[in-house]
Amino acid sequence: MSLQFGKLKILLVHGNTAEANALSAMLKGFGIARIDHAIDVAAALRLLKQGRLYDTMLCDFNLGSVNGLSLVKVIRRDNRLTNRYMPVIVLTGLTSSERLAAIRAAGVNDVLTKPVGSHILFSSLQAVLGHSRSFIETKTYFGPDRRQRQHDAIRGRRRDDATADATAEEIWL
Repeated sequence: MSLQFGKLKILLVHGNTAEANALSAMLKGFGIARIDHAIDVAAALRLLKQGRLYDTMLCDFNLGSVNGLSLVKVIRRDNRLTNRYMPVIVLTGLTSSERLAAIRAAGVNDVLTKPVGSHILFSSLQAVLGHSRSFIETKTYFGPDRRQRQHDAIRGRRRDDATADATAEEIWL
């Protein structure tokens, strides 16, 4: 099934006007016409609390005094929000292992390194929207189940290999 980009509604959360305009231009180039832009966490939460439905959110990591992960955590933990399960793509300029671990732990679906090219953004949108993942909830995590991808990769291998990978999957979370 191919995605109908013209029907998608995107929430773009980005405080840098030039970068937000470039991302919006890319999204419009894909055929996405319905893009809401929030410049910070407070503006994004206002839109979400109004009950607006989004197919996905693109969120910059750096949003001033409150970073984008705080927004993702609020969305994922607040079961009153209708967008709790929407795919989230975070944009970041720094890709230290600590930052990537924090991004994954927040329940993000994908991470893109800035500057983002249009082909990378397009592929990410196709991946998160075209191959939805089930969500899991534990005491410390709510977000997409990353084990699914590894589970699919180990199908057909010997059982003891699969068991070793399953243990590594739990460490990854």
